[in-house]
Parts: sequence; C-alpha cells; structure tokens
Amino acid sequence: MRILSMALAGMTLPALVGAATVYQFQMDTWALTGHSAGPFSLNFQLNDGSGTGDNNNTATLDQFTFGGGAMAGVPVLAGGASGDIGSVVTLMDSAFFNSFTQQFTPGAVLGFRLLLTGEVDAGGVPDQFSFSIRDSSGADLPTQGLAAIGTDAFVLIDIDGPGPSAQTFGSDPFRFPAAGGAALDIAAPEAIPEPATSTLLLSGLGILCWRFGHEKRFL
Repeated sequence: MRILSMALAGMTLPALVGAATVYQFQMDTWALTGHSAGPFSLNFQLNDGSGTGDNNNTATLDQFTFGGGAMAGVPVLAGGASGDIGSVVTLMDSAFFNSFTQQFTPGAVLGFRLLLTGEVDAGGVPDQFSFSIRDSSGADLPTQGLAAIGTDAFVLIDIDGPGPSAQTFGSDPFRFPAAGGAALDIAAPEAIPEPATSTLLLSGLGILCWRFGHEKRFL
C-alpha cells in the first residue's frame, strides 16, 4: 500500500477531481502579413467574475504555431499571467484582471492549444477567457464580437460550468484598425474541443492502481 500512497502524495486532490477542457484553435492570419497596422501582438485574458481574485481557474496555452511567422518581443504581464508564446503561457484568476500580451510576426496561420479549467464562480458572474490581436497602437483589431458580446475578441469563453462553449468571431471588414491601414477580412478561428484532461488523469490513476496490484503479487 505504501507504493500507491507515495505515488498519490505527488498528486493534489484538485488534479484528480478537477475538470478541464482542451481546445485546439487555428486561424488564418495571412491578411496581417505586411499590414501597416503592425507590428501585432497576441493578447490573452482570464478575468475573475467574482472580482475577488479567488484563483479558482487556470488557462494554460501551448503548442503555438505561426505558419512561417514567429514570436517576437518580450511578454507584458498583468495579474496572474506568466510564460511566453515560445513555450507555455499560464493565466490564473488571482486578480480581477489577468492579461498576457506578446508581439508576434504573422505567417499564414496561427495555432495554439488551450487547457481551461471549469470551476463556477459564486454570485452568477462567470470567469471569462478571451483572445484578441492588438495592433501597434495597443488597440484590439476590430471583430464581429463587438456587436455580439461588446468586445473586439476573436475568442471568448464564459466559464459557466465544465466544458464551456467557445464563441469565436471573425474580423469586422467594415471597421479600420486603430493604427491605420485597410480593414481586415479574417475568418473566425476554428475551435476543436479535445478530451477532458480530468479523464486522462483518471485513466492514468487506473494504470497506476493496476501496476500497484500487479507489483504487489511479487513483493
């Protein structure tokens, strides 16, 4: 029994029972190459619905691809943000406003993976994850999200339960970037949900228990 206890000691209870949803996002960024509103930056936010910074949700982003482009510059962090787009970005809702911004050189496509926990805040206002692209003035590129949800985001997720739905929006071809240049016509990102991380962790626990039972016979 000691073998199993020692193995479980390295795994926290939230890791075993917490639910998380994994999404793979991909979007066409060819229209940004050479555009006069650049240089452009990726902005990710995870903001706390309760307003107390209760630190009950985490957004982890990795597997960034730039389709011939590249990361650039130094990240600008606010609240519970850390990392960089060359490896892993982590956002925790440890403050009301938690934001990660880093410049990139656009290529043909932009892709990244998001792992998002699904704890519901008390009070009826959910935590919220969003993704936007900013121009050289620091303003978000115009998207159709403004009319639908009141903000220029390409992706918005209200964490209202396990497996929350991702809303995606294309750019607004009738508004011009704040930094100037032609209006952009970019399709909404494609969002592909993947198996929940909690399911994978429980599968791993099952394997661990099997190994314990198997090894116990030879002790």
